[in-house]
Amino acid sequence: MGFQLSPSGFVVNGQANLDLSLTLHANSGPAGAGRKWHVECLDGEAAVGIQDFVNDYQKIEVLWCKFMFPYKPPTNGLYPFYPNCHIRNYTQQFFCFSPVNVLATINTFITGLWDNDLQFFVSRRGLDDTNIYKCCRAPTGYYIDYTSCYYMPTHDQYWEYYDSVQHIITYCASGYVMAGIAKKSNQYDLEWHVEWIQCCRVGFAGGSLFAPPSMDPKDPLRTVRSDNSTFFLTGILPPTESTRRKTV
Repeated sequence: MGFQLSPSGFVVNGQANLDLSLTLHANSGPAGAGRKWHVECLDGEAAVGIQDFVNDYQKIEVLWCKFMFPYKPPTNGLYPFYPNCHIRNYTQQFFCFSPVNVLATINTFITGLWDNDLQFFVSRRGLDDTNIYKCCRAPTGYYIDYTSCYYMPTHDQYWEYYDSVQHIITYCASGYVMAGIAKKSNQYDLEWHVEWIQCCRVGFAGGSLFAPPSMDPKDPLRTVRSDNSTFFLTGILPPTESTRRKTV
């Protein structure tokens, strides 16, 4: 297994399917960098970890991308790799999913990072309030299992940060992807640091996926699925009028 240099970082050829997108080499360059994603995962990949070398996660220096969707039809190098994406700011928006816009943000995960000065600092108040990340919808057949999500902190219980020049320590377990990231103020130095990443399991349903059920406005106890089948909140069979009066 060897390393092959790619535009997005170092790609390991082999079963590991590892793509390390390095952020610290993005300095300088043309003005076009202000209009594109500085660090982004490739086709079929998702972000699964981050790393800071020596700065106590006051900046992000490595984004770990892993190939996660083998059943996704390839784009054959054409951009964008995922057709349905949105952006968030992890200064105050910690999750790809947003309850105020469920249809646009459900089953989404992190695929890219952008920084206004290409340094990826998060600690300078005012200067580093724009910490943009990209979230994309899982390919058809895949979903994000939100009941399995957990948080991977960037420090231990003594507030020692997991920075390392040789190892990526803050990353998701096998089969999990980054669905959120947060920065918060350290209670001891009162400075901003990346606090945690949220890891969620990727599931594969296969076949057809249906939209969530909707309530029938004419009968609140009757629920209609997207495949036009129905069920009732009080049981398998339609409720009687006496049951309806008790449950409404």
